[in-house]
Amino acid sequence: SMATVTIVTLPDTIVEGSEEFTVVISKNDGDPFQVSPDNATISILDDSSLVVSLTQSSISVTEGGDAVITVRVTGDFSVPFDVTISLEDITAEGSMDYVNGTFPFTFTITP
Repeated sequence: SMATVTIVTLPDTIVEGSEEFTVVISKNDGDPFQVSPDNATISILDDSSLVVSLTQSSISVTEGGDAVITVRVTGDFSVPFDVTISLEDITAEGSMDYVNGTFPFTFTITP
């Protein structure tokens, strides 16, 4: 004989990775049967998406000027995360035509 229990998970829009909880079966003291195994782990797979993108695909700047580019995050997230912007030569050369380097930064949660 078998019985089925349906456990409903709740949707959200937060990008958070997979989450887990445990289902435990128990019996009253003195019941004349065994419980084995007595637990199972349920994994909830995240269905939310987070996209990090550059807001401009092309920027023009006069020599000696500053190129400013914006990084956009679309989607909700439950923990801070890090990204790094790096620069790659095409026809301009790093350290000769622009200050070369990497730019790490952290996106934090704003209430």
